[in-house]
Parts: sequence; C-alpha cells; structure tokens
Amino acid sequence: MSSTDKIFKLLSFGKQTKTEPKKFSRILLINAFIIISLFFLLVYTLIELINRNYTLSGILGLISVCLIINILYLNRTLKTTFSEYFLVIIFSALMIYLMIEGGPLELGYLWSILVPAFCLILLGLKRGTIASAIFLGIVLILVINDFSFIKADYPGGFILRFSSVFLASYLLVYTYEYFRLSN
Repeated sequence: MSSTDKIFKLLSFGKQTKTEPKKFSRILLINAFIIISLFFLLVYTLIELINRNYTLSGILGLISVCLIINILYLNRTLKTTFSEYFLVIIFSALMIYLMIEGGPLELGYLWSILVPAFCLILLGLKRGTIASAIFLGIVLILVINDFSFIKADYPGGFILRFSSVFLASYLLVYTYEYFRLSN
C-alpha cells in the first residue's frame, strides 16, 4: 500500500466503500482541513501555555475540542454541510478574535488571510464568496470604527493593506476553484 493510499485511508475513517464518490471526497477534504488545523491549534496552544497567555491558549484548546467533536460527528452522520459551516464559523470567529486581541506580537491578523481559502474551498464559490464578504465586512467595521474593546493598535494604512491582501487571496483561490470546477 502506497503512502498516498495510507493517507486516504486515515482521512476516510473507513467510509470509502459505504459512501458515494462526491460525498466521500467532501468528507476527505473536511477531515484533512480538521486534522491539519488540529496540528496547528495544538502546537499554538502549547506555545501560548508556555508563554503564559492562558486566555488565548484556552480558546485554541476549546476550538481543538470542538474540531474533534466535529470530526466525530461528520464521520458518524456523514452530514458534510453542517461540518463545512461549522468549520467556517468557528475559524472566522477565531480570526475575528485574533483581530481584536492582536494575537502574539499583534500578528494574529495574518491568519485572516486564510479565510477566503477556507470559505471558497469548503462552501463553494457562491456561498464562499458571501462568507468571505461577511468576514471582511466585520473586520472593516471593527478596525475602521476603532472600538475601545480592540486591544490591537493597527497603523493608519493597515486596513488598506489588509483589504488588498485579503482580496488578492480571495481572487487567487476563486480563480483556482472556478477553473477546477469548470474542467
């Protein structure tokens, strides 16, 4: 058995023979997103524990637990739509939290550039575009209005640079997904 087959077997949780191919590929994709995310979340949870940032560590740990519950739910029920929306909502909430708090060294906003990729790949072009636009709108409202609860201190031109990079990331992933789906 090749290493690729072993990876697919790990990500499928034994559902390959019991599921239609399109749904099976969605399950593989969602499982891959969750497992990769769990790796990073657990690593950063430990780093933040070592750095004594217990709030962020607790939030990352809580999200890790939610992802484990999500992967178990997905592989028991095979309800991909719920799992896709759950992932997008929980990661968007984490990214907004990192925008508000600033994250370590006030670089938490960098992770928000991944939101278009998450949304477009998991939800499809139409729903992913709507979810990405809602996320960008929330970020713009939070940063432009300079609310008192935002702990990060973003410089004057930040919103223009952030929006430009966010839109560039969105356009790249959208173009890729559009051509992938049309071929």
